Amino acid sequence: MNLLRLTGLLLGLLLSMDTLAALHKCVDASGKSRYSDIPCPEQEQAEVKPMPGGLNALALNGAVEGVAGLHPTWMQTPAYLQHQVRCMGQLCMCGSWEFKKSEAEQHRLLNALDNLPNLWQRYDALSRERNQRDWAGKQPQSAEGLQRVACEIRVEQKILVELFPKLVPDLVDRHSRSLEWIRRTNERCREPAVPRNHENEAAWYAYQRCRDEASNENSRATQKAQETRDADERLREAMATLELPRPDNSR
Repeated sequence: MNLLRLTGLLLGLLLSMDTLAALHKCVDASGKSRYSDIPCPEQEQAEVKPMPGGLNALALNGAVEGVAGLHPTWMQTPAYLQHQVRCMGQLCMCGSWEFKKSEAEQHRLLNALDNLPNLWQRYDALSRERNQRDWAGKQPQSAEGLQRVACEIRVEQKILVELFPKLVPDLVDRHSRSLEWIRRTNERCREPAVPRNHENEAAWYAYQRCRDEASNENSRATQKAQETRDADERLREAMATLELPRPDNSR
């Protein structure tokens, strides 16, 4: 994803979105009905309703805003989320679970971008396994594991809501500015296209002076470019996934 496309997403998308999750009404062979946040396993889907635990969730779960640039499906509320998430600095609490995050805001943001797809994949796998056991008439496993992963998802979502609009534009801009400064310095201090001799001494002297004056600034810009390169690459890799709809891993 190029810089222009990313910038367009950051500026052009709204910071809110509608509930996209669906509640599936499943009917087994005996006619018994139940509702699930994933499609019915190998059964007819009798009815689909808006998911009560979606973005317009009950106050218990707390609504999560959309994030400009991320597809809304990544910000849906997990159906098994039973607790409200509260964060203070690098510590977030959800029910009895505590999640300690990096002290540096940039690290928290990038980690949240990296973690969210993996957490949703784990959540879908646990949901699928639990529903399959239910349909097979087996004793359902404890939902504690699902609830914990749901809490982890919500923690990362809250971090993205807070930090994505705050840090991403500057992160992209800082890296671009560093590269642009290096480019302009190199263009401004071009080596003279004349032989280095007495007749051209003034041109070569001006070139050397230009290089000396720009040396320190260019060095700092190069260092900044190196520091922001990794973060910039992580951001672009994450956005390549998160700007697309969340995959259906429920089957």
